[in-house]
Amino acid sequence: MTVGVLGAKPNRIRIQGKDAHNASVFRALVEFGTELLEREGPDLVVTGLDLGWQQAMATACVETGVPWIAALPVEGEEYIWPTLARKRYLWLLNQAEHVRIVSPGGYAPGKRKERDRWIVAQADQVWDLSEPAQQDEPASEASYTKLWLPWKEWVSTKQYTQNGG
Repeated sequence: MTVGVLGAKPNRIRIQGKDAHNASVFRALVEFGTELLEREGPDLVVTGLDLGWQQAMATACVETGVPWIAALPVEGEEYIWPTLARKRYLWLLNQAEHVRIVSPGGYAPGKRKERDRWIVAQADQVWDLSEPAQQDEPASEASYTKLWLPWKEWVSTKQYTQNGG
């Protein structure tokens, strides 16, 4: 099974008022992703490297040894990010089985959506952590299986505190 990973920007993923820019919240996302990988057992993961859920899933793949493809909307998307985020991005790129730049050239409106459509086209199942109200228009006109991801329930069972997980 091939899993595609979409959605959930860091400011939309929260534990006790902190978002996924916070190291402990990001680590919780990685742990959640690790549990999903172990439970579902995909052969391959295809993910963008957007900040938040996508980078957390890429990190979980590295830590568990699940092969993964980094699907990038354009080359150089990381140049607008803070230094720490760029370092994590570049480290993850070096860990990927393959890097696919979906839309050659520089950034332009619509290229991220084109990347998302490409991810969906590769996947048997899509893991999108976004709440339905947070999702943009569907990534693809084709329907896809979206696995329900019980992030909020998972967090509540782990009893994360303000200072870490």
